[in-house]
Amino acid sequence: MHESRIYLRNVNMSGVLTDSRNRVGECLPVIPLGMDIELILTIFKNSSGTMAFTAAELNFSSWEFTINSRFGTPATVKLLKNNGITVNSDGTIHIPLANTATLELEAYLASDRQKNMICELCGYKTGETVPSFLMQWDTVIRNRIGGSGTGTPSPAEDGTLSAAQIQSLISALPAPPTITALSSASISPVHGRIYRRTAAAGDCFTFSSQSLDSGHTVDFELRVRMPNPAVAVTFNSGVTWINGTSPQLNTADVETVFHFRWDGTRFLGKQIYSLTE
Repeated sequence: MHESRIYLRNVNMSGVLTDSRNRVGECLPVIPLGMDIELILTIFKNSSGTMAFTAAELNFSSWEFTINSRFGTPATVKLLKNNGITVNSDGTIHIPLANTATLELEAYLASDRQKNMICELCGYKTGETVPSFLMQWDTVIRNRIGGSGTGTPSPAEDGTLSAAQIQSLISALPAPPTITALSSASISPVHGRIYRRTAAAGDCFTFSSQSLDSGHTVDFELRVRMPNPAVAVTFNSGVTWINGTSPQLNTADVETVFHFRWDGTRFLGKQIYSLTE
């Protein structure tokens, strides 16, 4: 059980918060919601010196401690303790609160971090229903982050990937380029595609922009294998060549690789390399 020591100066039954030497200026005591806590009160009689109420002066047959949000007589207080309150021989009043979580406090705090509330302690003589001792002071009721310690947080990862995570990453990788064998020299380009054709006499490679648009670039590769004997091959005049001239393909048993890009308005072409078979 956590102990919270509270020092009060009696000013017309209103407790002014002080330190252990009766000096004013302390912060409001904090009572967390849903906690096993014991309030230990020392009440100084006046503003001069450190003379506190004695055990004899606090010799009441019963005590009642309440916490509420306002003065008056609401239907239900937010927290009530009317048993187990004792006074030690040194005059300190001990108020054990086994669990400060009540439905009324939880509803009042809701999702707020904390709220200022009023504490009231009453001492009763035997047979009396009206208190012979009364002390009121302000306190802070602070909310909990996780309710009353419920919920199971997810553990942090240690940096290694599970088999499922690795498989998911692999599945998300782009597919390798698809190689398409051309049956003619006409191409409707698809981004990332590799086109391959063994040249035939009279081939004129043409590229259709019908399925393309000005907002997206399209890159593709063309591999032309020259048979033996070599045949005449040309490219459509709509291609803009990076080096300024259309390549001449006239060497047998050579595969020539080209890179083309649709830049939104035209096809740009560049010969990359040739391989002798």
